[in-house]
Amino acid sequence: MEPNWNVASSQVELQAILWRMRAELERLVAETGPGRMETRGVMDDWSLKDVIAHLTEWRWWSVARMEGAVKNAEPSPPWSAGLTEESDEGTDRINAEFYEKNRDRPVVDVLTDSRATLDRLVTDELRPSVDDMRAHLDRLVRPGFVTATGLDRLADVERYVEAIGRRAAKLPEDPRRDRQRMAEVVALEKRYRAILERQPRGRVPEDVVDAGWLLEELRVGTFAQSMRTARPVSPQRVARALAALE
Repeated sequence: MEPNWNVASSQVELQAILWRMRAELERLVAETGPGRMETRGVMDDWSLKDVIAHLTEWRWWSVARMEGAVKNAEPSPPWSAGLTEESDEGTDRINAEFYEKNRDRPVVDVLTDSRATLDRLVTDELRPSVDDMRAHLDRLVRPGFVTATGLDRLADVERYVEAIGRRAAKLPEDPRRDRQRMAEVVALEKRYRAILERQPRGRVPEDVVDAGWLLEELRVGTFAQSMRTARPVSPQRVARALAALE
């Protein structure tokens, strides 16, 4: 069962908690790989897909109750009438119902629901940064990302996802500062996309690819400064690398 969200004293704090969980989900999916998402034995006879689906159901209920408290409305629980979470027996029956509901669902649908639940409760102040983190995660952990990235880069992808989690944890402290940092990084990424668009289809030179990885390191150095980057990086260094390719 998910923890009681009453520990979060504000909607902003809850958003930070949800986004740390979102980043952890992506890190776990990246580590496991798409081919092993339905391999049983992760928890008893459950696969990782089953575990994520289970947590998503309880998480949905936690978020629904938080939204209900904000709106002064009581949400309907996502289980059959007559069941209650107030007893161990009731909880076991609810868990069994959740399992049957999601057992035959495709992995992509389960992950989509999990991500959508974690993306709720975004405040206007946090939305630009959250949208940027969401887009970044989608670029890093997209369908076929293992093949596209290559096994030798998976550890880097995991590190980039961890950096997003650390950014999410710090975001509520100073959203304005995060947006300022984001503006500088996004401007450089826009220049990089323009460079990519000029390359022959399927034939991106190695120095152009390397500039893309340098931008990923810049995000680590900018938004998760407690983490070490794989090499020295700064906006000025990235700008010089891009200028050499333009």
